[in-house]
Amino acid sequence: MGSQDVYCAICSGPFGGAIKIRKPEDNPDEHYDPELIDGTDFEWIRELRCLGLNHYDEGVTRAFLSGRGTYSYGFSLEVEVRGEDPNEPSKDERPLYELYLDMFDDPVFPFHEACYALLARSLYDSADPACIDKDVLYKVMHELVDGTTLRLDYGELLGADQFWYSHPGEEYIACNPSVKHGNNAALQAMLHNKALLHRPPPLDLSARIPTDPFAALPYDVIHTLTTYLDTLSTFSLLKASPYILHFTTPNPTFWKRMIRWEFFHWYPEAASFFACTEFPEGFDFKGAYLWLREVTAPVVGLKGEFMGVANRKRIWNACTELGDYYIEEINREDQGE
Repeated sequence: MGSQDVYCAICSGPFGGAIKIRKPEDNPDEHYDPELIDGTDFEWIRELRCLGLNHYDEGVTRAFLSGRGTYSYGFSLEVEVRGEDPNEPSKDERPLYELYLDMFDDPVFPFHEACYALLARSLYDSADPACIDKDVLYKVMHELVDGTTLRLDYGELLGADQFWYSHPGEEYIACNPSVKHGNNAALQAMLHNKALLHRPPPLDLSARIPTDPFAALPYDVIHTLTTYLDTLSTFSLLKASPYILHFTTPNPTFWKRMIRWEFFHWYPEAASFFACTEFPEGFDFKGAYLWLREVTAPVVGLKGEFMGVANRKRIWNACTELGDYYIEEINREDQGE
């Protein structure tokens, strides 16, 4: 294969020194904005390992997690000091790991340590990667490999090309996605947002409610019904039913639950914040839910304190998709298929 960059199997982001931050003499269309990121939080991009298969190991489990390595342009990862995984080949056996495609050995799949920790959290609600079945994950990644990444939905990525392109507006992709407990300063902003301090009055939809078939249902039945719906289906229901919209809009319990379901599993800092914060009487939790969706959305042009959180959300979506394949393979092996 010709010269090109390879990308993280979990987030499809770059490694090493691929990130370019604009200097005064640089072309602004080919570099990140230094007012948005300054390079001080890029260490996570350099902390990478790979998942491989050890042909020299005759044990039942052969997949290994490498020690921390250095990415070299040209599809290789150099690991000077082997890690703690007993399955990892010695440096004599495999001096370099050729990433994704290898003429002599099975491919290895590179990723940021931070992304691997997020995958563990998405699968087992634990940041300890030791809980991941490496053999199962390797098999799944091998089936999904597509050139220098996997066939996963990594979100809207403009930078991942033959070489990483530091596209202005995608600065958030370079921001550290790791969970940072106790760092709730950005979330404090909602307590000072005047638009959220008072719950909106119920909508007057009386003219439309008589024709709504859901109007015959008591609220506790509607509440139970919505617990079975994902976010998209819930909003479709609110759009279709003026009766349900009328009752849920000012209902703090409903919107607290929506916040919990949509954010807490991948955004534990928010879970901690909502658990420890005393909100003012009449606080608009629907508004808080919509505000959180907006500030954490992984979209081009994102700015501000939530860029790392938005990158985590983008990566979490890919982890969830990869996790579906992983769990399917676990179940298949448990059934002896």
